[in-house]
Amino acid sequence: MCKILSAGEVDISIVKQIEIRSGLSPWSEADYLIELNRDDSLFFVAKNEQQETVGFVLARLIMNLDTSLSNEIEIYNIAIDKDYRRKSVASALLDRIIQIGFDKGVQRIFLEVRKSNMGAQSFYKNYSFSVCGERKNFYTNPTDDAILMCRDLKSI
Repeated sequence: MCKILSAGEVDISIVKQIEIRSGLSPWSEADYLIELNRDDSLFFVAKNEQQETVGFVLARLIMNLDTSLSNEIEIYNIAIDKDYRRKSVASALLDRIIQIGFDKGVQRIFLEVRKSNMGAQSFYKNYSFSVCGERKNFYTNPTDDAILMCRDLKSI
């Protein structure tokens, strides 16, 4: 079983390696470091029994300009090292984001997933996410459409 912890500077190089191996749209190490200091950032890592980082999730609270409260979360990246996939690591990371959403009174969680990534779409559907839009040619290397998925936290 993995522990879910707040990401720190020590995690950034392995987060970058997991990102690359997972084929995610690239962020620089500097971008990840900036996320560590943002008040609205939700950046967590999964650590195995040996305290090695084996996955991560990066999301942000989206602030409502009228109330200065967050009413949405957008998940930017979630990735698990190959040897730890299908071992509930992604579930634990997503559970943490969803719990924060409930705790903060967030109304919706959004994310994009490649149209060709049926496994990820199925995973998110198992967490009550549904398709709420599509973005043509959103991804590059290779070019692919994005499926926008959302989960309403207020109706549950």
